[in-house]
Amino acid sequence: MIFALKAKNIEFCDDLSYSEICPPSSNDANLESHLQVLDIANTMRFHAFKELTRKGQYVPVAVEEDKIQGFVVRAQEDIKLGTLITEYVGEVDFARNNIFNKSNDSIMDLLRTPRSRTSLVILPNRKGNLARFLSGINN
Repeated sequence: MIFALKAKNIEFCDDLSYSEICPPSSNDANLESHLQVLDIANTMRFHAFKELTRKGQYVPVAVEEDKIQGFVVRAQEDIKLGTLITEYVGEVDFARNNIFNKSNDSIMDLLRTPRSRTSLVILPNRKGNLARFLSGINN
C-alpha cells in the first residue's frame, strides 16, 4: 500500500481530512434524509476496526500493480462476509467545487443533499488509504 500511495503522490491518512473552507461542522447528517443510523453494536465494531487500522492492522489484502487499472487491491486469503476492509477517506470538500473535477477519478459522495453547496465529497487524490485502490468503488 505504501508503494502505491507514494507512486500516486498520496499522503497516507486514516481519517477524513477537513479544511477551514469545509470544516467538520459541514458534515451534518441531518441534511440527508435517508441515512441509516448506526446502532450501538455497529458503532462499537467500527471503533474497534479504527483502533486496528490505526495500529496498521488490516484484513489480509495486498495492493498490486495492474497494467490496465493502475493499482488494485487483492485478497490474500478468504475474508469473512461482513468484514470491514477499510474506511474511504481523503480530503472532504463541497460537491459544488468538484462538479467538473477531471483530475480525480475516485471522488466519492460523503453527504448527498438536494443542493451542491451542502453536499460533500471525499477526494483521495492527495490524502488517502487502501480504499483509494479498491476496484469498482467509484469508476
